[in-house]
Amino acid sequence: MWRSQFVWFVLMCVLAGGLVMMLQRQNASWSGSIKPVQRGEPMPSFSLPSRSGGQFSYVQGKQKDVLLLHFWASWCEQCQLEAPAFAELHAQYGNRLRIVGVNVRSLDHPDAIELFVRRYSLRYDIVYDEKGVLAATVGLLGFPYAVIVDKSGRIHDEIVGYLGKEQLRQRIDAVLAKQ
Repeated sequence: MWRSQFVWFVLMCVLAGGLVMMLQRQNASWSGSIKPVQRGEPMPSFSLPSRSGGQFSYVQGKQKDVLLLHFWASWCEQCQLEAPAFAELHAQYGNRLRIVGVNVRSLDHPDAIELFVRRYSLRYDIVYDEKGVLAATVGLLGFPYAVIVDKSGRIHDEIVGYLGKEQLRQRIDAVLAKQ
């Protein structure tokens, strides 16, 4: 029994290490001259294609709501675990929080992306970071990853890895309380 658990653990570590190396290599090719923004700095403006067919545009300093950018991939197990929480939080916070799901399409498959969105009934905006420029802008090194931008347009918080629904709610509430 312990032997199979050990083999499973080693396999998962090798896969995780390979993913990190792939993302670092991809991030190096994305970034070029892009310096990732840090907590407290303004979130730069961006425009990305939306799942709904149009463009989603963020103009720095022009938002009326707190913005949560949630980076995910359909193959990411932790993303699958937290997807229902994000769907619920979207419904709970309504117009006080704008959640935008960001999929780095160069690391995912279009059919898998669509299946993921339908499976978890994601009703918030889903955008495609086709070339990973937004991912490089925020310094993405793995999934899941989230950035919370306050009403003044500054990065207030970042969430690296999986958090449970209550922990997510606490982080969101902390930002909303200061607005």
